[in-house]
Amino acid sequence: MENWARRHRGWVWGSVCGLVVLVVVGFSVRVPVKEWWLAREACGGELPAGDLKTVRTDVPLGSEKESFDAELGEYHCVLTSDQGRVVVAVDAFLGGADREKQMSFIGSSYPPHAVLPGGLPGFEDEHSLVYLMPECPRGGKETSREPRRLLVGTWAYFAESREEKAAMLRLAVRMTNVVTEKLGCGGEPLAAPKDGAVPDTGTYVPRAEAKGTVCGALATTRVPAEGRDGVVRIAMADGGVVGRCTLRAPGETGDSTRPGKPLVELTSWRGTGERACTRWTRGPARCRWVAAPPGSPR
Repeated sequence: MENWARRHRGWVWGSVCGLVVLVVVGFSVRVPVKEWWLAREACGGELPAGDLKTVRTDVPLGSEKESFDAELGEYHCVLTSDQGRVVVAVDAFLGGADREKQMSFIGSSYPPHAVLPGGLPGFEDEHSLVYLMPECPRGGKETSREPRRLLVGTWAYFAESREEKAAMLRLAVRMTNVVTEKLGCGGEPLAAPKDGAVPDTGTYVPRAEAKGTVCGALATTRVPAEGRDGVVRIAMADGGVVGRCTLRAPGETGDSTRPGKPLVELTSWRGTGERACTRWTRGPARCRWVAAPPGSPR
């Protein structure tokens, strides 16, 4: 036996080294294959590969999950990193208590941060979550007798740069059209955003110059003393479902592009009726369903 081992020592070591190489190669190949598979399968395989690659920012993928309930009118999917953080998540609600809870939370806790370009019916909140609310003609009527609207939230956790924001918006539109089709809503799909289009946070103007605009109320009504010489942010989009006017205190340097703290916010919602919300620095938002008067945020 000893003589056999000496004669075949080179062969034995070669086999061991070969096995080690195979193990190393196997592990190195398994990770890219797993990531390719997760990216391919996430959200029913509907995430455009190029946009997903952009919002991932090279974050390693870990898992994906998808669920759809036609009876409840709900759809959910999530793609997470190997550390358990969300890479892309989509949550859609057609009706029911879950949708009302989401709408209540959006209106009272986090007002819209940016409006969407191209007449897209939605907005982006301050946590980079894009909400789209297309009509669902076959989904029944709201209490206001208007066509029910689908609520679809798409979140790309790592989207920060302009390029990533543009990819996030394209993903949101794509997944909204997918869910609309799954639920049999009917109607025309949302148009894809123009290349490079991103959510718009609005334009700042001195308070006096807001008179005559859709945010004119903040220039003509009584406001907190510290906002009399402040600036107004006007965030409106043609054909959108939400508009926002924000009065902010003047910046320390007087630069209108770097204003002070927000003092008053006026938000108007369209689609499921009209809702106007007023938020003061101290206290919660107060919202009521109204027929928005001329000159109000639309």
